Formats: sequence, C-alpha cells, structure tokens
Amino acid sequence: MSAEDVQTNDTEPDVTEVVAVAQPEDLQARVDELEARLAGLEEGLPDTWLLSQSLWKRVITVYGYYLVVALVIAIPIFICTFAFMMIGIIAATAGGGY
Repeated sequence: MSAEDVQTNDTEPDVTEVVAVAQPEDLQARVDELEARLAGLEEGLPDTWLLSQSLWKRVITVYGYYLVVALVIAIPIFICTFAFMMIGIIAATAGGGY
C-alpha cells in the first residue's frame, strides 16, 4: 500500500472506521438464539456412556469399544491365517511330504 492510497482526513471519520455498537435488545436476542441452538444440539446427542459425567463410565465405554473393534479386525485375520495354514498342511501331506 503506497502513501497515495492512504488518505487522512482529520475532520470526518472514515466509513470503515465507524463501528456499530450492538443494543442490549440485540444482544439478548442473540443469546436466546444461541441457547435455543444449544438445546437443540443436546437433544440430538445419543444416549451413551461415552458422554457421561462419570470418568469410570467413560473409561469402561472406551475400553469396550476398543475391544469390539479389535475383535472385528482380529477374527477375519485369524480365519484367513487358519485357512492358509490348513491349505499348507493339506498341500504338504498330499504332495508326498516334500
């Protein structure tokens, strides 16, 4: 920004420098609107122990979710490993051993 772009006028304030001051009624309406939105968000939350105030309920819930996800991932891996192992055993015994 060059010096020619900046215009200083000591008699009148620039339009961009005028800040609108909110009235108390506007602020109260805004607070009421935000409280209504917050109440709507709270109603939409699921009923789960993960959102409980108790630390121990949250800990148990996180551990339970972790255990379920670990089983969902591990069981197919175990099945595939067992299947490949059985294919190898069958191939080794059917092929004469070596």
